[in-house]
Amino acid sequence: MIKSFLMTFLLGTALYASDNTGDGRTFRLDNGLKVVVLTNTRAPIVYHSVWYKVGSTDDPVLKSGLAHYLEHMMFKSSKNHPSGEYVKILTKFGAKYNATTSFDRTSYYATLDKKYLSDIMELEADRMVNLTMDPKEALSERSVVIEERLMTRDNPPASRLSEMALSHYYLHHPYRLPVIGWKHEMETYTHEDALLHYKHFYSPSNAVLVLSGDITVEEAKTLAQKYYGSLPSHPVFHKEKVKEPTNHNITASLVLKDKGFGTPSVDILFQGISFKESLKKTYALEVVASLLKGKTGLWYDTLVEKEKIVTDFGVDYHGFSFDTAAPFSISLTLPKDGDVEKAKSRVMELIQNLIENTLNEDDVKLAKIKATNFFDYVKDSATTYGNFVGELMMKGFSLEEIEGLRGEIDKVTILDIQDVIREVFSKKPRVIATGLPEIQENREKEGEKKND
Repeated sequence: MIKSFLMTFLLGTALYASDNTGDGRTFRLDNGLKVVVLTNTRAPIVYHSVWYKVGSTDDPVLKSGLAHYLEHMMFKSSKNHPSGEYVKILTKFGAKYNATTSFDRTSYYATLDKKYLSDIMELEADRMVNLTMDPKEALSERSVVIEERLMTRDNPPASRLSEMALSHYYLHHPYRLPVIGWKHEMETYTHEDALLHYKHFYSPSNAVLVLSGDITVEEAKTLAQKYYGSLPSHPVFHKEKVKEPTNHNITASLVLKDKGFGTPSVDILFQGISFKESLKKTYALEVVASLLKGKTGLWYDTLVEKEKIVTDFGVDYHGFSFDTAAPFSISLTLPKDGDVEKAKSRVMELIQNLIENTLNEDDVKLAKIKATNFFDYVKDSATTYGNFVGELMMKGFSLEEIEGLRGEIDKVTILDIQDVIREVFSKKPRVIATGLPEIQENREKEGEKKND
């Protein structure tokens, strides 16, 4: 199934009264580094993360995946720390750490005991400006990311199908390119490529530091100034992102037959609405997604329990994407002997019913609750809440706006919802991607022989 890297975090935040679980503050150092402090004193730990406004959409032509490759190189040698020392130190501290690259940002995070916060700040500040980019290390790491592509994208059939679906969904926007890159372009990476990308995009002026957990604003100001305040900074220029063409009411149909599929699956991708186009419509579509997803969703009982057309049903909306063609996808998992055409046809019938009929007020209320209750869990964890805020900061939201999202979703009316349902689902899907197990293919061939 096609999943959004933001999906877990897009369904609601709340504006809580100021207390020890959500007293958030922001400030900026003289070199441009933005710092966000989310105080949570439930445990003596701190989530420390640095977010850079650079992702795969910033990759140079013919160098797809370079931002992800640079993420790997950030764990190699720097001016003050040899290769591997970052990992050794954090492992010694018992920290949970990682790094991720997406379309529009790269982040590096660690959750650790508060007493080690100065250490992680020193390490992170050093590699923000002092990476050495050794040619031998770069060559070795190039092989690592190519192998990662083989294991995570080329081998799993679901990943291959997802990759092809996005490349057909987006005709023009760089979201059509895989974050990890295409193998033939990855093979051309040099340490000079990574170093040039690093020197351009890695600067305090292009970064956000998120501190979540047992830390006060005053403590954060003192430590951030000590370790990050003296770092040199420079302006960072981002190329203008192209705009995806409007939906021409044409559907690309993709079918992949592979023994790696245990059961048939179908992903139906409609052109949604991005927050960049309309925040109001994005909030309404978030409620639509909540209305349909899960065991309490409008269609689950029909498709799974009563008609048994599918064994699982999912909905995914990428409304907080920078492109204006934010996908709204419906994912179906069928029984081993399931009828793919029947499942697709039934879903399209249900969509038509959704367009034509008035929504039930109680169903909408439940959908809003589902769309906002997740915040209770998000804010309970220093790590999860810090990651949540960091993701939306990369989209340009302020902390005040993030904390007010729940109120915005509560304002959505039934009329708003029915308007976006008609706008989005009255057009044909942009892509329908079907995965079939090898046994399904063999059965189809046997059926053809019997008909001859």
